[in-house]
Amino acid sequence: VEQQAITPSVTEAAQINAWEAQLNEPGANQALVGRWLFEHLFLAHIYFEGGEAGHFFQWVRSRTPSGKPVDLIATRRPDDDPGSDFYYRLIPVP
Repeated sequence: VEQQAITPSVTEAAQINAWEAQLNEPGANQALVGRWLFEHLFLAHIYFEGGEAGHFFQWVRSRTPSGKPVDLIATRRPDDDPGSDFYYRLIPVP
């Protein structure tokens, strides 16, 4: 079965941008909140209110910031050292 790539709707894209901006702000408090959310939600499939039916997203760590293609950082556990600077990103679940 061939899967179609999910393209976020305008509403979803706005919410993704807001979440990514919030979790990637500089500062110790923001870093703590971002890390806590990622460690607890990395397996979750996120749905946005007002989003398209069947559109789900997941949190990942990426070497690239918002607005650029995701360069996924794969680690065994969510609290493993990513080995470089990273950004929290939301990507579509196929």
